[in-house]
Amino acid sequence: PLPGQIIVYCDTVDRTKQLAEVLGCVCYHRNQVFTATNALGLGIDAPTIRAVIHIGTVRLIRQYAQESGRAGRDGKASEAIIMRGFRSTHKGNVNCKLHGSVEPEMKEFIEGSDCMRAVLERAMDGKEDRIECEEGEVKCQQCQQLEDEIVSMAQDTEELTSLSHDDADEREAADYAEFQRLLSLRRSHAVAEVRHQANNAIQVNELIRLMEEWKEGCQQCRAYNIAGSGHNLEQCRHEEAESMRGGLEFLQKQIQWAKYSCCFDCGLPQSICSSFQLDIVRGGYRKQAGLQCQYKGVLIKVVVAIWYRYTEQVEEIVREILFDEGRIGRGGRGLDDETVFATAVVWLGEKKRWGGIEGNKMCWFLCRVSERLGL
Repeated sequence: PLPGQIIVYCDTVDRTKQLAEVLGCVCYHRNQVFTATNALGLGIDAPTIRAVIHIGTVRLIRQYAQESGRAGRDGKASEAIIMRGFRSTHKGNVNCKLHGSVEPEMKEFIEGSDCMRAVLERAMDGKEDRIECEEGEVKCQQCQQLEDEIVSMAQDTEELTSLSHDDADEREAADYAEFQRLLSLRRSHAVAEVRHQANNAIQVNELIRLMEEWKEGCQQCRAYNIAGSGHNLEQCRHEEAESMRGGLEFLQKQIQWAKYSCCFDCGLPQSICSSFQLDIVRGGYRKQAGLQCQYKGVLIKVVVAIWYRYTEQVEEIVREILFDEGRIGRGGRGLDDETVFATAVVWLGEKKRWGGIEGNKMCWFLCRVSERLGL
């Protein structure tokens, strides 16, 4: 019997056929090597797959986790390999830049210096406390590289015995200092990341708090600190209500939610919306028939109500953020309010990962504004 199988994932049918011809294999799991597009999906569950190879870069980390996870299901050692293109320069080979459609988590997995298991667990499970590969696990590329550097330093230290005593002490001290620097850098980076994610998690809880507090009654009246529990925004007779309803209708028509950024019915992250449930088999969340959003319509109403009530302060925050992200010049110089607002509407619908979950920038923005205004 063959010792094991290899899956080679390609991003196009033509490339799959070409590679199958080069490798002398066919798309059938009884061969030792077979190629496939990601249309293979969940259709293969062979326990003896020893390696999964991706030709080119996968855009979504959940897709990569699903496909690479097919290797080693029998508990034996296996590998997941990504083969990237490169170009030759006078300084040597340089990896080709990742396409702009590759999500940030996948970029971090491929090009970052953190433990690759830690990156996967943050993206897939929201687990924030892993720093490195743990005892009993085969080390990932990043952790193995760090260990190799440490071993190399240790070997260099042993070679000092052939040097003079003074030179040996001096070089040993320098190597030890470098060793400590690398460890300190790795740990401080990990600690900073944990703190950053913890702070974002607090913001996610803040988002839920805001939804709970603003879901009942009239968001317009609440923004103006007026009792509004006996009616909703659609029924409100406040002097600003008609204008606010117009702004709400405009935003509802113009906002375009990015794929996977939220529940398209309520705008909240899928992990928060009660109409979505975790899909353990395929990963991610799936909309469930018969289940309703617990905060339907609340998010946009709250954003519009706060924007109208604190127009000057909110627009200042908007301009700061858009400038920080390179969308406009400092302070929106040379742009009228309508242009800045149109830019903001596009930006609000974009995907943003924060607090270990996938969401959109409107949710993050609301928490940011709430914190700045002390709401």
